[in-house]
Order: sequence, then structure tokens, then C-alpha cells
Amino acid sequence: MEKLSFTLEFQASIIRFTLNDDNGLRVLDHIRNQNFVLIEHSVIFYTIEKVFKRTGRITAFPLMSEALENVFTERTFEEGLSEEDRKEIRSLLKDLYDHPAKDGDLLLEEIAKFGSFTELKDVLERLDLTNFESYNGFSSSVQAAIDVANVDNEEKGIFLIKGIKDRQMRRQEESPVIAMPWYQANRLSSAGGYGLGSVIVIMDRPKRLKTFALIQFARGYMRMKKKVLFIDLENGEDNLAMRLEQSVSKLDKKTLLSGKEDKKVQKVLRRYKRMGGEVHIRRLPAASSTNHIQAVIDEMYREYGIKFDILIIDYIALMGALNKSKDMGETSNIGQSYVDVSNLALRNKFEHVITAQHVIRSAYVRSETCYVENDVAKSVDIIRHAHVVYGLNRTPEEEEAGIVRLEVIAQRDGTPKGRAYFFTDVPIQRWTELTRKQVKEVEALKAQDEEQDEAREYKRSRGDT
Repeated sequence: MEKLSFTLEFQASIIRFTLNDDNGLRVLDHIRNQNFVLIEHSVIFYTIEKVFKRTGRITAFPLMSEALENVFTERTFEEGLSEEDRKEIRSLLKDLYDHPAKDGDLLLEEIAKFGSFTELKDVLERLDLTNFESYNGFSSSVQAAIDVANVDNEEKGIFLIKGIKDRQMRRQEESPVIAMPWYQANRLSSAGGYGLGSVIVIMDRPKRLKTFALIQFARGYMRMKKKVLFIDLENGEDNLAMRLEQSVSKLDKKTLLSGKEDKKVQKVLRRYKRMGGEVHIRRLPAASSTNHIQAVIDEMYREYGIKFDILIIDYIALMGALNKSKDMGETSNIGQSYVDVSNLALRNKFEHVITAQHVIRSAYVRSETCYVENDVAKSVDIIRHAHVVYGLNRTPEEEEAGIVRLEVIAQRDGTPKGRAYFFTDVPIQRWTELTRKQVKEVEALKAQDEEQDEAREYKRSRGDT
């Protein structure tokens, strides 16, 4: 059959989509390596088909690159490809991994249509118009070719027994638990992190360290090679970008604004880019809903082919619920906003959602110890809808020493109590997690202080001076 002449750009986009998109495997239902015009594209897609047949999935670049080298040793390609061809194919494979396809939400439909077209063309070429007996087989083949273009995006659920082997294999290849950037906080969970779509809330008094903490999470996830969408409802894009620049480059605001360290900042950010990390900051008006966030997600995928791993919202309580009603009241609307965000996270396969929340005024006295569930401002429903809620706590002595505690207030899957310690350097917008040795030293001093406080209280109760 003569090869169909669909554009080279479209062919490259098909492979980019296959390698980088969650739905990439579905391309293999519609396209074969023989459909590609360029030998480079054909060889790469042939490699993808072989890897999928062996592993049942699309592997990361190192494994796909190794599979490509094995393909080069096959007789057909060993004799038909020059060393220059191999070099160009290797370079192309890396580029296809590094630059995801744009308009990914439309590509799969077009790929399915193309698959249907090739099937139908093949059927028509085999048709014997002089043989009436071939009608039934012909009509069935035509319908089958048309059905190829039907793309079903609905989730199908899972079978407990029938799907056990598949689930076990997926768990071995990729854990369903995603770690946070902080080893101490991960230790407080049941499995070293939290599951897909978990909503993580940071609570503190107004004008304290909540946004500062969100900046640290953005930097931490970026260091983990994650792509972060930072939705801002109150601070401003330039302000947050500048604070992130300070955090990654360890510069105070005055030095950053002077421009003297611009090259240093660029160098540090290039290093994060090479690792695959990125943060996109988008300012939205207060009372925006998850529909507005979804529009941003879709826009970034269409324009840049980027799919985000982490969603940070500063902060969800300022959002509007999708089904907002005057009869619901502010408390119910905030709770519904959390439900909307959870649905958004699952729909877009965000690993974690990080947000902040105020505590009520009467909770200020507990900022030295640990906030409790009823300290959340505006809506106690937040505790119910979040996967884990942390408080930012510190005693006057800890604050003077630049230490803050990320204290567990409530969580679904982990220890009911626990903390992670950080050294804070607010002028450079950066916190640093204490080492295990430093944590032990701080805990020992804290225990000693508590013993002394108990001893003084005991003496006072006896009337001793």
C-alpha cells in the first residue's frame, strides 16, 4: 500500500504525544511504524512498538534509548542505516522526549481519525466490486474501520480480582505514593508520602509564613523535577516570581533588584530546567472557580505541551465554588471549593495540591505549641476535605533561632502527631530542612525545656520560691 502523505510535523507530534502523554499508549491502537514517511520516525516508532510489546508501557528516555540501540543491531537496520543516520535518530529521540506535543487534547482525536482513514483505504483497495458475495465482509470491515476513530475518554473503573496482576505490576514500576520534598514530613505519613490528588493544607496566622511555605514547596517540587502550576489569588505574579528567584539563588531582595547577580540567577534556573523542573505562576481574581484553573491548564497544554505534576493555590478559601449558592453560606461554599479542587486534581492527575489557610484569632495563643482542628478559620469542613493539615508553629525561642515546625494537625493516613523542623531565612525567602542530627539536638533541648517548665510549675504549686 502506498504510504499516506500526512505532514511531517503531524508525524513528529504523534510520536511526541505517544512518548509524553498519559494517553500515549492509545496511539498504538491507531498507528503503525509503516505509516511514517521519514525513516527516522519509522525506526523510533518501531522501537516504541517493541518496548510496548515487551513491557506493556512507554518507558522513560534511558530505557527507550537502550531499546533503540538494540534495534540498530537488527539485520534490517544494521545494513540499511549509516552511522550518520543512527546519530540523527538518537538526537531526534531525545528531542521528542524533551518537547511534548502541543494541542495534545486534540491530537488523539486526529490520530484516531487518521487510523480510521488508513484502515478504510486498505479495505477499499481490497474490495472486488464484481463479487457480490464479498458485500457482507466488506460492510463489516468498513464499520470496523469507522469504529477505529471512536475515542472513549471515560474511566472504566477496576476489577479487584481480574485486575490484580496489572495493579501489582504498576505498583512495582511506579509507586502510587508520591513523596513530598521533605524527608521529615514523609516520615510522618504511613508510606513515605501521599497518594495521587492529595490536598495538603498549611495553616498559620495572617501575614506570617504561609506564602513563604508555599514558595518552599514550589522550589522543593521543582528540585524533584516536577512541573508546578502556582495559582495566585492575592499576591501578584511578579512578586511571587521574585520570591522564587530569591529562594533558588539565595539572594535578598535588595541584591536581586540591583541586577548585579542576574547571571547567577539565570545559571541556577538553567540548572533546574535541565533537571526538568518548572513553575508557572498565574494570577486569577478572587472567587475564581476550578473552571478558570482548568482553562489555564488547557491553555498551557495547547500552547506549550506542558502537563503539570503539582498544583499550588494561594489559597483555596478565596475561590468560588462551582455550584455556589447564596443559601449555602460562606462556610459551605469554602468546603465545596475544596471538593471542586479535589475533583480537578483527580481529573488532571495532579500528584499533590498544596494550599494555605488562616487560623482563628483565639488560636494565636497556640502558635507556640500546635494548632488544633477547630483552629481553622471560616470553615472546619477544610479539615474533612484535606488529606493532611499542617500548622506552622514556633516558640519565641525557636523564632529567635530561625526555626519553624511543620506540625501535624490532622491527616488521614499517618501519625496523628508529629513535626518537621526547618531553619528559615526570610530575607532570602528560603527554608532549609534540619538534618537528622540537628533534629535530635533540637528535640533534646525541647525535652529539657519542658522538664524545666514542669519543675518550675511543681515548685509554684508547693509555694516554693
